[in-house]
Amino acid sequence: MSLPESSSEMEDVNNGNSPVILDSGDVRLLVSYSNQSLALLGSSQVLSLASPVWNKTLNPPFPKLVSKEGGNNNIQDKQIDFSEDDAEALLLLLRIAHLQFSKVPSTLEFDAILNVAILCDKYDCVGVVKPWLPLWLMNEETRCNEPGYENWLFIAWVFGREKLFGLLAKKLLREMKTNDEGESLASTGEVLSSQMPLDIIENIMSIRHDTIKDLLKLPYDRVDRFEKNKNSFICFDNEKRCDSMMYGSLLIGLREFGLWPRQSPDTINISVQDLASQLSSLSIFPFEEDHYHCVNTIALAGKIASLLSSIPDPVLQSQCRQMGIQSRK
Repeated sequence: MSLPESSSEMEDVNNGNSPVILDSGDVRLLVSYSNQSLALLGSSQVLSLASPVWNKTLNPPFPKLVSKEGGNNNIQDKQIDFSEDDAEALLLLLRIAHLQFSKVPSTLEFDAILNVAILCDKYDCVGVVKPWLPLWLMNEETRCNEPGYENWLFIAWVFGREKLFGLLAKKLLREMKTNDEGESLASTGEVLSSQMPLDIIENIMSIRHDTIKDLLKLPYDRVDRFEKNKNSFICFDNEKRCDSMMYGSLLIGLREFGLWPRQSPDTINISVQDLASQLSSLSIFPFEEDHYHCVNTIALAGKIASLLSSIPDPVLQSQCRQMGIQSRK
């Protein structure tokens, strides 16, 4: 089967050629194309088999009979309103459902894949596009890491790509930033799209908060050691000047990163990854070079690495089960 590499139904519309699903059909499909309202024709039988949502719309338990002019009042007027849906993605689904495979592209850009995933989720019709997923999602583990592609998490969710979903959720947990209103930000700095799997962002934000709290605790605990143990020394040689030098350099470093005076997790907008990098780069100096072994007692890098390696998995078991269901559709 030969497939086109790409397609754009919008080009047909702009050239005055409206797209056609069927020349004759028993159901009207209301679609909005480039500020034009179109009524396409399709097969109710095909659509009912393709999606349980469409089936319920076309075959309600208690159908309402509508009288048509010049016809019998037992003829049902069938239509589905798709005017709020992305036109290109919708037409792609309709083409596949009506077996018009020659008009289905073999490659899709990120936005197109996302829009198809949104409709597959909305209409529960993942099975319709499943034969094309190996082509559309080729090199997904590389493509999903491009800046601004955080919504690939939703794509992985809809199409049951459990391994990729887990990798992306952990990546988002490490890299997610927030604004002053507490909203999650994409790598581009824009507010993260609301088109995300149920509960995943909430869980990521919760773990992010706890991880930042634990990271901040590391330097603040060391400050407390200096401030609360006034009658004892951290310096191995009980040298007050050494303690003063380490204490002062620690506070100066924290202040340079905006972490002193003490901050709470809710005031930290940078990512877990960036905070860990800042704390790991803190320079703590002893009084003299032969006192560097004193610095090792309050060093942060090792503790930070250990903390990062033990961050909980943000993916819930319920989400894994759902993706298993999605992958079998």
